[in-house]
Amino acid sequence: MYLPHYLKINLNNQTVVPFPIDEAMFSQYLGGKILGAKLLYDLLPAGLDPLSPDAVLIVNTGPMNGTGAPSSSRFNMTFKNVLTGGIASSNCGGQFGVMLKRAGVDGLIITGRSEKPVTIAIVDGEVTFTDATALWGLDTEAVQTHFHKQYGKLVIGPAGENGVHYACAVSGERVAGRGGAGALMGSKRIKALVAFGTKKQPIYNKPAFDRYVKQWVHFLKSHPMTGRTLGRYGSAGLVNIANANNALPTHNFKRGHFEHADAISGETLAETLLVKNSGCISCPIRCERRVMVNDKEVKGPEYETVGLFGANIDNADLSWINAVNYEADILGLDTISLGGTIAFAMELQERGITDFGLSFGNTDGLLHVIRQIAHGKGRCAELGMGSKWLSEKYGVEWLPEEKGDYAIQVSILKDEVIVALDASGTGLHKRGYREIGTEAPMKETLAAGLLIISKWRPNIPLIDPFCGSGTIVIEAALMAQNIAPGLNRTFAFVDWEWIEDSLYKAERTAAYGAIRQEEEISIQGYDKDPKAIRVAKHNAEVAGVDEVIHLQVRDVEAFSTKAPFGSIICNPPYGERLNALSEAEALYRLMGRVFAPYTTWSKYILTSHEGFEALYGERATKNRKLYNGRIKTYFYQYFGKRRPSSEKGPNQ
Repeated sequence: MYLPHYLKINLNNQTVVPFPIDEAMFSQYLGGKILGAKLLYDLLPAGLDPLSPDAVLIVNTGPMNGTGAPSSSRFNMTFKNVLTGGIASSNCGGQFGVMLKRAGVDGLIITGRSEKPVTIAIVDGEVTFTDATALWGLDTEAVQTHFHKQYGKLVIGPAGENGVHYACAVSGERVAGRGGAGALMGSKRIKALVAFGTKKQPIYNKPAFDRYVKQWVHFLKSHPMTGRTLGRYGSAGLVNIANANNALPTHNFKRGHFEHADAISGETLAETLLVKNSGCISCPIRCERRVMVNDKEVKGPEYETVGLFGANIDNADLSWINAVNYEADILGLDTISLGGTIAFAMELQERGITDFGLSFGNTDGLLHVIRQIAHGKGRCAELGMGSKWLSEKYGVEWLPEEKGDYAIQVSILKDEVIVALDASGTGLHKRGYREIGTEAPMKETLAAGLLIISKWRPNIPLIDPFCGSGTIVIEAALMAQNIAPGLNRTFAFVDWEWIEDSLYKAERTAAYGAIRQEEEISIQGYDKDPKAIRVAKHNAEVAGVDEVIHLQVRDVEAFSTKAPFGSIICNPPYGERLNALSEAEALYRLMGRVFAPYTTWSKYILTSHEGFEALYGERATKNRKLYNGRIKTYFYQYFGKRRPSSEKGPNQ
C-alpha cells in the first residue's frame, strides 16, 4: 500500500525529521484535507493562540496529486483559523502542490518561529533554509521572480508580514485565501516555500486508471456547469444566477439582489474584458479568466471577489474590480474577508458608529486604503483585523435589518420551476400558539384537516385520548370560537414597506370581532404523560382557549364518558417514532376493547400501521390516506350510530 511521505520542520532550530503516517491512519483519513485536519487535532495544543510560535501549519497534497486526474493538482493548508480560532482549511491551485509531490514529499508539518525571514526549499526530498531578509517587503508577484520558473512557489506579501488577520498565501496567481494562512506564515517568518522534483507518482493499473480519467474528463466537459457555464464565463458566471435567486450579497448582505448585477457578471466580463481562458494543471474546466490591468495580462476575479467588491459595496465598475483583485493578490490579501470587512466598515459609517472614510457606492481612494491595510498603516490597521474584531471593538454584534425580509422560495419538479415570494415567513402550519411541543408533534394544519374530514361541529363532544401537546383539541377550540388561524402569530409581509399597515390592522381587528363565545363546548384531551398535559395546558393558554378545553392525565385504558354521542379523534403512537412496534400494536388492541362499548360515538384514528383494522378488531367505515410529515398514514373512520333527529342541534 502506498503511504504518504511527510516531513516535520521545526523553525526554532531549522531541523527536519520524517513524520510517519501509518497505514491505519491513512486508510481512515484518506486525502489531503481530512488528513490535515486529523494531524492538526493531534498536534495542536488546545487553547493556543493561532499566531503563537508553537502554532502548527500543515501543507499537504492528496493521493491523486501528480497523477493527471482531473482537478487533482491542488494542495491544502490546514491550521488554526486566525480570524475565528476554529479549524482553517484553505485549498489552492498553482504549481506548488504538484512540485512538492514531485519532490517526493506529500506533506509538511511546520512548527516554531524563525529568528529571521526564511525561505524553505524542498528539492528532490532535501530541505534547505535560506535567509530571506532581502525578500521581506516584496509583493507576492515580485518575490516569485527570484526563483526558477520551474519551481513551485508558495509565498506571502506585505499583508502576511504585517499580520493582517486575513492575509493569504499565493502560488503563482492562485491563492490560499481563507482563515489567515498568510498571517500564520508571516508570524513564523516564512517568506517563501519552494519545491521542485522529477519524481513521478506511481499508478497501480495505469491503463484502467487512464480509461477512468477519460470518462471523468468527458463528464466534466459535458456537464452544464463545468462544461459550459464555468468554461465560458468562469465562476463569475454565477453572478446573474445568484442575483436571480435573490442570493447575491448586496449592501453588506442587506439584500440579495443588485440592480446592476449584469454589469459585473461573467457574461459581461467575457464580452468586454476577457483576453483568454486558462486554468490549473490537469483541470479540463479552464475557468480562469485572463484580463488586462494597467496594460498587463493577469488572472481575473472569481465570483466571490466580484460579489464582495461589486454588489456588496454597491459598485458596478467591473474594470475596477479587476484592478482591486490584482492589487489584493500581489499584496497577499484574501478578497473575501477584505471585501466583507470593507463593506462592514461602510455600514459603520452609514450608521454613524465610526468613520474610516469608506461609504457605499464610492470607490475613490479605496485602492489606497487597501494598500494601507496590507502595510498596517494608521487606522487601516484596524481593518486588517477583520469584521469580527471590529464588531467587538465597536460593540456592534448585530446590524439590524430594515424594511423586512424578502425570501424567495424556489421549487423544481421535472421541467417545471416555481418561483414564489414568501409572504408568510414561518410556515403557515405554525399558528403561533405552540411555543413548546412534545416528541413528534402533529402539524396544526393536519389537525385542523382531521377535524374537517370528520365533520366535527362545536356542539358535538370531542375527546382526544392521546392529546400530546394538545394540537387537535386546541384546533377544535379555535374552530368552535371562530378564532382565525394565525391570529397569534406574525407574517413576513407586515414589515414590507409597500404593504399598507392600515390594511393589516383592519383585517386583524375584523378577525377579533368575528370571535364568538360558544356557551356549550365539550372538548377534552387526555394523555398518560403528565409532561404532555403541562405542555398542552401551556399551549392552550397561549392560544386563548384554555377555559374551553378540559385537559387531564389519564391512560386510554381508563377512558370513559357519560355523553351519549360524540367523536373520538386521535393520533396514537405509530411504533415508528415514539414506541416500539410491538407496544403500538398492543395499544391498538387495547383501543379496540376500550372503545367498543361506545357504539354511538364516532372514532377517527390516524396511524401509519396498515394492519390497524385487524389489531383494532373492526373494519373501518371509511379510510383516507394522508401524510403526517413524510410518513404515509391512514385516517381510519368508524361512524357511530346515528343520533335521533330530535336530539340534533342546528349544525347537524
